Amino acid sequence: MACNCTNPFYGVPIQNTSCNAASSVMFMTLVNNLLRNQCDISDVCGRIRPTLNPDNSYDFIVVGGGGAGSVVAGRLSENPNWKVLLIEQGNDEPVGSQVPTFAFTFIGNSETTLFYPTERQANACRQNANNQCTYIRAKALGGCGVVNGMTYMRGVPRDYDYWAELGNTGWSYDDLLPYFIKSEDNGNIGNLTSTEY
Repeated sequence: MACNCTNPFYGVPIQNTSCNAASSVMFMTLVNNLLRNQCDISDVCGRIRPTLNPDNSYDFIVVGGGGAGSVVAGRLSENPNWKVLLIEQGNDEPVGSQVPTFAFTFIGNSETTLFYPTERQANACRQNANNQCTYIRAKALGGCGVVNGMTYMRGVPRDYDYWAELGNTGWSYDDLLPYFIKSEDNGNIGNLTSTEY
């Protein structure tokens, strides 16, 4: 393997079921080779290696390595006296997921995506069997951010305010806004994006 390590390389899934499968497979194979051999892009040697035989006890067990679970496990593991286990069904995020236009190759791929049927809908999902849509979730470190083309949203302010009204001090939208801004690291605020947001 290039990059002088034996870590597995999770590249762009190669879809071979489309009408132009041959050209798609060739293109994605070339993209994977490019990503695999550019160590500064793929960071293969710096990626997570799974622990297949965990220890018998941990101070904290975090279930789900999505956007929240990965951050929680990372913050907890900053304490050298704590032993933290992060459990994730999928693999490390594929290298190609860092390219938003490749999202279509991950969102329909069973290696990175779970498909859950919704409840029957009276006035929606009518083109589907039983009027049920498919709710897509990810199985990879990084969660749905891996498969959704890097779409990000903070959520509805009213939901956070309601949590605060229920007695959860510090969970109002205004309380959380500084943390949203800190985690987003948007370099365009005040230039291309309103400072209000």
